[in-house]
Amino acid sequence: MSLLGTVFYIDDLVKHNGANNLNYPNVTEINDIVYDDSNEYCKLDLLFDENKLPESGLYPVVFNIHGGGWIVGDKRFRRGVCLQFANAGNFVVNINYALTPKYTYKDEVKNIFSALKWIQNNAKKYKLDLNKMVITGDSAGAHLSAVTLVTLSDTNWQQKFGVEDLGINFNGSVLFCGPYDFTEFWMRFPIMDAMLKGIAGIKSRRDYQKSEYVDYLNPIPSISSKFPKTLVVTGAQDFVTNPHNAKLMARFDELGIEYERYHATHLFNSFHDFHLKIWMPEAKRAMKKACDFIKEVLA
Repeated sequence: MSLLGTVFYIDDLVKHNGANNLNYPNVTEINDIVYDDSNEYCKLDLLFDENKLPESGLYPVVFNIHGGGWIVGDKRFRRGVCLQFANAGNFVVNINYALTPKYTYKDEVKNIFSALKWIQNNAKKYKLDLNKMVITGDSAGAHLSAVTLVTLSDTNWQQKFGVEDLGINFNGSVLFCGPYDFTEFWMRFPIMDAMLKGIAGIKSRRDYQKSEYVDYLNPIPSISSKFPKTLVVTGAQDFVTNPHNAKLMARFDELGIEYERYHATHLFNSFHDFHLKIWMPEAKRAMKKACDFIKEVLA
């Protein structure tokens, strides 16, 4: 594991008890369902409250992609976020996916599409409303969420990643602290090497423009009017991804895509992925906003 990956992993471990061991006794959890046998990562968790099944008899779906710089991370470290979404009445699908550099960026996207196909195939079994779906993710998971949304509506991206057109139309997305533009200033720092080289499939940052994925790493230029209404969550102390999100929102403005922004300003709880520290007031407010937003776009 790289130095940066180790830092991310230790950070998840330190936060784990406070962030994920939340008390929602009515939420049912079904863990480690294999959705694809292509690699050891392809497992997902389901979280839902049987007491909050809508009158329609079908649950709205929240699809969650964890962060970790594309090189580390695990769905278990996003259990707390998913419990909150499930407690709000959603059926949550929380996935793991292949990690670089052992696997490729293409593998990550293909795994996500396999998980979406699993949802389609199991919709009847779990009473899922495929017309009411939201995609969400944090950090690298926010990036992969945006990439997924672009790929779902762009045949060129589908061909590049070797995925099929699933015919899925998400009603909304919630993007927490996402990085999107790998040419941004902070992405050039040596500490970002492992992430950049892993996702771009290169041996040196100098080779970035030679990456086979160079035109498919930053989803912002390829966002079209089909992109759903989005909640963009940012933090004042998140100097790395704030410029990325400014470009994302500028693209939304250019295309007339509806979006809302939650910008955390608390001095000690507005860093990258601040929302995971749910014991802090700013994180509580951000997660309430996310749950309210999801309810609104799925109404």
